[in-house]
Amino acid sequence: MFIVSFATDDDDYRHYADRLRGQCEEHGMDHDIRLIEPWGTYRAHCAYKPTYILDRLVEHERTVLWIDVDSVISGPIRLEGSWDVGWCDNPVKRIRPRRANVRLNVTGGAMAFQNTPEAMKFLRMWKMRCDNRRPGSPEDHKSFDKLVKSGEGFVGADITNRLRGRVVFWGNHGTRSLPA
Repeated sequence: MFIVSFATDDDDYRHYADRLRGQCEEHGMDHDIRLIEPWGTYRAHCAYKPTYILDRLVEHERTVLWIDVDSVISGPIRLEGSWDVGWCDNPVKRIRPRRANVRLNVTGGAMAFQNTPEAMKFLRMWKMRCDNRRPGSPEDHKSFDKLVKSGEGFVGADITNRLRGRVVFWGNHGTRSLPA
């Protein structure tokens, strides 16, 4: 599996990139985890996600698995099958289903993209939505969720079971494992 992620090159996130690289190497997974210069808000960095993923997909010409840099990988990951876009269940929705900000069905913390024209088209549409977002909007997660729900123009796969027990998300809701 080829893991991609980024962290802002600052005291808050730099150590997460080092940790994730180490976990990838420990479990024998190729990776491209980069430090980027901080240029704006946390939301602006999140909205950069589809651009970064698309660039890595084009650069490496192979399936990529995005993992949020502050997540923990606890075992090797293998993703196979004939799909274009893979997503995971949102672990927070099962814990706090009535919270207003937990209406998303999928998480933005782990997602996979095959090297297909359909996956690239999906990423371009997601990027366009993030580029045109309202300032301060969490558009990266909302528009990813909407595009997944649409199912238009790509073959999708729920990869939750393939990552369960191998990825733990941190995020702004605290530590969350993938739902059972």
